[in-house]
Amino acid sequence: MSYKRLLLYFPQNWLAYRENEEQVLYGGWERPFDDVKVTTGGISDTTGNKAVALAALHDQLNRLNVVRQWIDHRLPPGDRRLLISVWRYHEFGWLTTARNTGLGVSECKRRWNRLTTDLENHTRKVFAGRVCV
Repeated sequence: MSYKRLLLYFPQNWLAYRENEEQVLYGGWERPFDDVKVTTGGISDTTGNKAVALAALHDQLNRLNVVRQWIDHRLPPGDRRLLISVWRYHEFGWLTTARNTGLGVSECKRRWNRLTTDLENHTRKVFAGRVCV
């Protein structure tokens, strides 16, 4: 996932992560955690399956936490309104986003590109060269 998409869909991705985590942790309370079934493919351990699912969610959480921390600590205060407007109105295009920020379309695009570049640079520093998206 590109940095632009990661930032653009952050609210939806955060909500989806929380729902997935809740489903993994609490979705199977009908069965005990130590329920072990023998199938034709081998042994199926629900606790182990939950651990594998949580490990898979861990990478997503790392990426989302970096974006969240960047928004909380590194996002320039003047661009917070732009970010929220892009989250709310990106489906309607840049003209709608520009109207809601009081900026021109080209200024919105320029700031958005600067934000995503800044996020990309920050993420690369945090992960020290490892590819995270």
